[in-house]
Amino acid sequence: MPAPGQVSLSSPADSAMVCSGVAQQYCWGAVSWATTYRVQWDDNTGFGSPEEVTTSGTCWETTLTGSGTWYWRVRGENSCGNGAWSVARTVVLLTVPAQASLLSPPDGAGLMSEELQEFCWNPVGGATAYAIQWDDNSSFSTPLEDFTAATCITQTLTGEGTWYWRVYAANSCGNGPWSLVWSFELLTVEPPVIVIWMDGATLRLAWDAVPGATSYLVQYADTPEGAFATLTTTTDTTVTLATDALIRFYRVIAQR
Repeated sequence: MPAPGQVSLSSPADSAMVCSGVAQQYCWGAVSWATTYRVQWDDNTGFGSPEEVTTSGTCWETTLTGSGTWYWRVRGENSCGNGAWSVARTVVLLTVPAQASLLSPPDGAGLMSEELQEFCWNPVGGATAYAIQWDDNSSFSTPLEDFTAATCITQTLTGEGTWYWRVYAANSCGNGPWSLVWSFELLTVEPPVIVIWMDGATLRLAWDAVPGATSYLVQYADTPEGAFATLTTTTDTTVTLATDALIRFYRVIAQR
């Protein structure tokens, strides 16, 4: 009986991703004259301290633990000798991703309601996707949720008061733990209250500053119903006008 020929590996494919701690089946093609097959796995290319098994079949299920690149190979054997080792293949052991860490907006930030906001976190090694939750209560009982492969996502939230957000990283091996929870204050812009008075030959408009406003649009019309035309845009909270005999109506719109 001659020694067996060289074995050809079939699955998993070379450089396949394999979950650490999860059973994986390794298979190869049968070769003539082989009565058994010796299978080796090692975390170094020299197979200096391999895990190994001998089987009469052409598949074997084993569980590898750890992370990084592992190598495996097979040879056929019989009572007359051993065949050549197969060409070695690699598998990359994946673990469930680590805990995500939030980046921006900073904890406790003030964000404008109904405006598109960007939420970002630091990348997590081995992650292929991230889940994000927002809620107006810290128990996340009724969250808004989204998923992305990126490390930033945009979201428009409506309402006011304290909101909370968190992220977890995921891959084909499972979901990592939730990040720490950060909060932010959702702010709204209230309409300003205008005071109008005569000051000699001028007309003055004034209003209190509105939290969250970056400028004010001052408009006028000849009737309360409008149509309103733009008089000016200002970052101040007062406007001085030359008066005339016309009766006009004014309004101020806070902008952000």
